[in-house]
Formats: sequence, C-alpha cells, structure tokens
Amino acid sequence: MFISGGGSLQYEIKKSLRFRGSASPYLNRTPSSAGNRRTWTLSVWVKRGDLSATIPLLTGHTDGNNFMWVGFNGEGFIAQNYVSANNNFVHATSAVFRDPSAWYHVVYVFDSTQATASNRGKLYINGVQIALVNVSTNTQWPTLNYEGRINATLGHYIGFKATAYADGYLAEYNLVDGQALDPSYFGKIDATTGQWVAKKYTGSYGTCGIYLDFKDGTNLTTLGNDKSNNGNNWTLNNVSLTSGATYDWMDDTPTNNFCTLNPLDEPLVASTIGAMSALVSNGNLTLGANTTTTSGSGTIAGTMGVSQGKFYFEGTLSSYAGGSTLRLGFMSADEGTGGGVAPYKDVSANGTYMVAVDFDNLLCWVGANGVWDAGDPNTGTGGTSIFYGSVMHVPFVRDNSASSGNGGRWDVNFGQQPFAYTPPSGFKALCTKNLPTPTILNGRKYFDVVTGTGSTLEAAINTTLPNKSLRIVKNRSTAGTGWVFWDEERGATARLDSSSTSAETTFDYSNLTSGDNHVAAVCEQGVTPGFDIVSYAGTGVARTIAHNLGVAPSLIIIKDRDSAGGWAVYHKGNTATPETDYLLLQATNATSDDDTNWNDTAPTSSVFSLGTATRVNQNGNDFIAYLFAEVPSFSKFGSYTGNGNAGGPFIYCGFKPRWVLVKRTDNTGSWVVIDTARDTYNVAGNQLYFNQTTADGFGAALDIVSNGFKIRSTATGYNTSGGTYIFWAMAECPFKYATAR
Repeated sequence: MFISGGGSLQYEIKKSLRFRGSASPYLNRTPSSAGNRRTWTLSVWVKRGDLSATIPLLTGHTDGNNFMWVGFNGEGFIAQNYVSANNNFVHATSAVFRDPSAWYHVVYVFDSTQATASNRGKLYINGVQIALVNVSTNTQWPTLNYEGRINATLGHYIGFKATAYADGYLAEYNLVDGQALDPSYFGKIDATTGQWVAKKYTGSYGTCGIYLDFKDGTNLTTLGNDKSNNGNNWTLNNVSLTSGATYDWMDDTPTNNFCTLNPLDEPLVASTIGAMSALVSNGNLTLGANTTTTSGSGTIAGTMGVSQGKFYFEGTLSSYAGGSTLRLGFMSADEGTGGGVAPYKDVSANGTYMVAVDFDNLLCWVGANGVWDAGDPNTGTGGTSIFYGSVMHVPFVRDNSASSGNGGRWDVNFGQQPFAYTPPSGFKALCTKNLPTPTILNGRKYFDVVTGTGSTLEAAINTTLPNKSLRIVKNRSTAGTGWVFWDEERGATARLDSSSTSAETTFDYSNLTSGDNHVAAVCEQGVTPGFDIVSYAGTGVARTIAHNLGVAPSLIIIKDRDSAGGWAVYHKGNTATPETDYLLLQATNATSDDDTNWNDTAPTSSVFSLGTATRVNQNGNDFIAYLFAEVPSFSKFGSYTGNGNAGGPFIYCGFKPRWVLVKRTDNTGSWVVIDTARDTYNVAGNQLYFNQTTADGFGAALDIVSNGFKIRSTATGYNTSGGTYIFWAMAECPFKYATAR
C-alpha cells in the first residue's frame, strides 16, 4: 500500500518486467490441461517502449502460421486468430496508443458465447471501453462458441508471437480463465485525482488462470512464478538479472512511474528528423546504435520535468569510437532551447557518467566512473552555479556523432534499475513518487471541457464544475456563432462572440439550441487556478489595471463590451517582447507590433498595463478582461517552432492536457481548439476555432499524452516548417498521477 499525493490509500504495484526488444525476450509455458477456450479475461498494466513495435500480451502459438494473440500492433491494439496462414478472425482499434511516458491499464475480454458478434471481443483502456472494429472485409468476429488457442494445451507466450518480440514494460499480469470480467475487478477511479488506478484482483482464476506480480527477483525462475495458487509458472527467456544496462527487473510501475527517454521528442539538433527517435530502444532507456554504422544524431529529452528538489541520474556510454563530443545533463523543457542551457557534461570516452542537480540551491555536479569533477554533492561543496530557478527542466542525452558512422550508445538510468554508483545524500531518482505534490491534484475541479445538447449542457457543467465563473460555449452541430463567452462578472444573459467584433448582446443562456450538440470550456476564478475576471471602464489614457492573480498573467483576453472593437490578446509566448505585440482573437492575423495596446509594459503580479488603443481603452466604454496565469502541473502557455513533418514537435506541459489551443503567429492562422471531451482517444482532431463559426470538423492534428502533446499534422495551422506558434494548454491531471493516453 502507499499514500497517494491526494492522501488516499491505494494499492501499490511493486515491480515490473522490462522487455528489451533487441534481446528477443519472452515468457512461455504449455498448459498440461485445457481451460475454458471460449471465455477468459486478461488484465495487465503496460508501459510502451518502441512505438512501432508489436507488444504481444498473450499468445496461444502452434507455429508462425497458426496462432491466436492479443496486444499492441504498432500504434493500435489488435486481437487476431491466424489459422493456416489466414485470418480466422481479427478485430482492432481505430484509436492509437502512442504515449510512452506513463502506464496503460489494458483489459481484454474474450467471450465467444455472446449472441452479439461484436461483444465476443471487448477492450478497455484505463477503465474505458475502446471500440474494436473488423479490420478487413474478408475477416469476421469469432463465431458463436468458438474455441480459440488461449487456454489450450499448446505453447503460450507473453511478449512473443510469430517473429515479433515486445519492447516495453509489463506489470500486474492477471489471466482469468472462464470469466468475462469488466475493469472494475482490477482498477477504479481515484476520488482525489480522477485518474484510473490499480486495485488488487481478489476473485478466482480458473484452471489456466495466472497472476504474475514479478516481485520475487531472487532468480529468473522465481520471477516467473504464478501467484494465483495454480502453480502455472512461466519460463523467462532472454531476460536479464545481471546488473548494468541489461538489468530487466524494474522499479518502474503504474504506482511509481519512472523517467525514460522520450521517443516523441524530435531532436533539437538532428541530421534527419525522426532519426534519433528511431534509435531509442530497450524500453526507451537506450539511445544510439547497437552497431557503429547506424546513422542519426541529435538530442533526446527525458519524459519527466523538474524545477525543485535534488535529483540524480546516470548515463553509460559504450561502443564509442571517438570523432565527436557527446553530452548528458538537464535542459529546459520548453521546446527549441537546445542542450546547453542547463547543467550538462560533455564526454568523449566510454564510461559511466553521473549528474546531480540541486534545483533548490541552484547547484550542479557532474562526474565520471564514481569521481566528481569538482566538489562533492554529498557535502554541498563546490559544484557549478545554475540560474534557472523555477523553469522546468528535463534530463537529456546527445549523440551527435552517429551520422558519421562512429556513434556510441547511451544507456541511461533514472533509478528504475540499481545505480552503478551510490547517489549523493539527499539526491533522488527521477520518478513520480519523488515529484513535488502539485497544488491542483485534479485539473477538472477548476477547468473542464464538457459536451451536451442545449438542454443537457448546463446539467453536465454543474455536475463536473459547479463553481464555474466563466463558460465559453460553442455549437458543434451547426455554424452560426463562434465561442460565446458568459461570465459571472457581466451576468448570465450578457454574451460576447469570439468570432465577432460586435458589442455585447443579451441572450439567455438557457435558450441554447436544444437539439444541437455543444461543447463548453468552464473555468473557476481564483488564485489557485490562476484565473481572474476584471471589468473596467476605458479612459483613453495610458494606465494600469489591478488584478488578483498574485503572479504575472501569461494570457490576457480583452473585449470592448459597448463597441464593435476587436478582441485584443496578450500571450507571453508571442515574440520575445510580447508586451509590444498583440493578436486578435476574432481574426487570423499574424502578430502585430502596436505599442498602444499594452503600453510597452509587461504585466506584473498586481497590474496589467493599457495604452491608448481604442480596442483596450476607449474612453467611456466598458471592458471585460480575462487573465490566466501559469500554474505548474495545471496550465501552460508557450510557443514552438514547426518542422513541417508529420512527426511534429513534442510540447512538454508537465500534465495530461484536457484542452489545447494553438495559433500561428508569424503568419495568418486560425485559433484552433482541441480537447479530450470531443476526442476521447488519439489521434485528436475535432477542430473548432475561436475566429470561425463553423461546426466541428475532423482532421488529424495532435496526440494528447500524459505529459504534454505531440503535433501529428503538417497543416499550416499547426506545423509549417519554420512557422512560429503559441499554445494554451489546461490540465486534466498532473503528470505525477497521470495514466498514459
């Protein structure tokens, strides 16, 4: 058991098993007697490694032309029965599962006794059922009462099917023979964080049922022991308990998620876009070639950001033939800052390198093979001063020599394996248990996105966020209006349309078109969520306006209530000097330099500045201002540069987003809104626009994942090569508690 950050008692998963795809790992057993071949349930927690690789979770295998298996088939999930080199049945997901930074809970139920064909195979991810579809016109669902290969007296495998081997991590593995169970037997919603969490299965297992907790690592035999009391033990193959880079018995679990390298992170310095992510392997703890001939170079960041506390990690360099300088350390989590902006060490020889960073006292130490370069982090002496304060930083490694054919191999260790050297006193591994407890444990308690018809939307809002101060509502079904703003400051019948310059009009919120589908972003006002609403009267004279955030706002949206003036937007990521520039919420315009909006003065912790521009300060007119401040693990406002590639930039947020807005600023572009209320799985692409009145339209745009979002489009609205973009993201859940998405 462990106490979560929210203070609730949770079931703790102690260990996981890593599957290094490069080593061809698998578990196997052959049942001595058959179980129920018509009905069974598989429950397992999975952390993905190579996102292009197959992860066979369970296989009943005669040979390469005759097998039945379930698992991740590259980016999606599949269940397949392959007989005499032909598909007997196969069903798969349209949803993709390409979040390598946290854990998925997978429940697959096979029940061929069901009268409805599509109920004979069911998939649940993190407690939510995901649609399975027939993937080919010449394949079918299992026939009624079909007896498959699972629980038959033939070879069973975990991590292998035909010629494919898994790359990633498995934990808390349950196979229940003879029962079709829903996810509530294995997990539940945490009342504090709102996330799906593990719970102990306490039911019966049936003849061929198994429970693998991977807790006994005395040797490879005990590691495969079945804990269901059935004695259905498994043999481990090509798995290692030898200390070092090949050690596969991990502390990385769904209840204590560890940092790994992030294959979603495109290299900041690269010979070829995507080259480095193709070289991340072995559960995302290895970077670089297994030989010295594979090309690709660049910097790859870790999955976990930190800005306070003391942390330690190691990187072991091998197979390095010289010819260039390599590097490891920490760098800013904000995209585009490169590898040398924070504590790091340049290396030019094989060995094990150590990095210790004290973000509280702004000091770092680096060393090699157990010897610190200068000073001693154990005593706090020496070290190098750093000046990054509260800025979020992620670990990284760089291999900028592989493209010349002499690259090395980095094996990193953030603490999920035994360290080669004892960490200095007080310095911790990079894992979620060691992250600070966020101020907001469940983002949806302060900001949420809700869908419903005109007649049901308000009830849905009141259920999820009764203390809302602002509703921003869009009709998804028909065109006609933009996002309509209602707030407590102006009253329930006063509305403003984001797509229009028009003055405020009166419209009763309860009169929303009852038959149409709507989506609403709802916000609670206060210091904790970093949101304030300020009304003021214009004077035409430059001045300051007080606010109640206590910190400088990152986003300010202002609208003249009395005249047809545009919506003025200040965003901290809009150029290097955002106080001199502005954007228009109702328009596609690129950023403009106009000193009369913000009076060339950045907002402070107590005031924001206005110039003489009529759009923000028309004499005698009433104005409304919405101010948002960045709150760690809850809200993020920043910028990124497009690369024009379908595998676009990865944006680290430090949380699983509920809402993402993107706007191009160096050229024309719409204000695009993506959220997980309309897109419940990836790829997300139901797009609505602040500057348009159009209804919902789908176009693959981005993946929303446990620690940020990944651009998955070459559209100019997201990812033109060299284009500059700002974003606004709000959290569903801090990364500390997030499941994979």
